[in-house]
Amino acid sequence: MAERLFIGVPLSEDARRAIDKSLPKNLPGKPVPTENWHFTLRFLGSTTPEARDQIIHILEAATC
Repeated sequence: MAERLFIGVPLSEDARRAIDKSLPKNLPGKPVPTENWHFTLRFLGSTTPEARDQIIHILEAATC
């Protein structure tokens, strides 16, 4: 069964606090808890378990 996946980078607590402090409090839409905030680098969409495992392996092997 395919999963809807993305590649994201988590934010530090300091970054989340700074962003939260600077945002207006009356934004439209459904609020997301700050602990779930991240930067999405790439939306992968519907991904098979085999492709997911291959992507995880490649990302774990990547160096900065």
